Amino acid sequence: MDKSEAEIFYCECKRSETSGEGRMTFINDKLGFTVFKGSVVSSYICHSLQHDERYRGYYDWRLRLEDKGIIEKRVFQTDYTFSSPSLAATVVLGRNATGNTAWRTANGKLLGDIRPDC
Repeated sequence: MDKSEAEIFYCECKRSETSGEGRMTFINDKLGFTVFKGSVVSSYICHSLQHDERYRGYYDWRLRLEDKGIIEKRVFQTDYTFSSPSLAATVVLGRNATGNTAWRTANGKLLGDIRPDC
């Protein structure tokens, strides 16, 4: 699947002014998810991501992206490829998320309905 063939997906939350955009991508023959430059992450990061050991890795991931300048002032400064749509959605939304239901096409189709193997 090249860039012109892949469908674009959106992950939004009006309450936190979050607006992510991306597409499925292959990384070393494995399916990943690329969040596009200009996507806006949530200003709020839920308590469980910061303090629950089960989810702490997601919070640390976001902090690393901020430390590297990939996310500055809540905005992706470059396209960034994650190993899964769920990890991408969790970083964008600032809360635990399932990529199959968090990412939707412009006409509202869920990623999981289009790519149930994700």
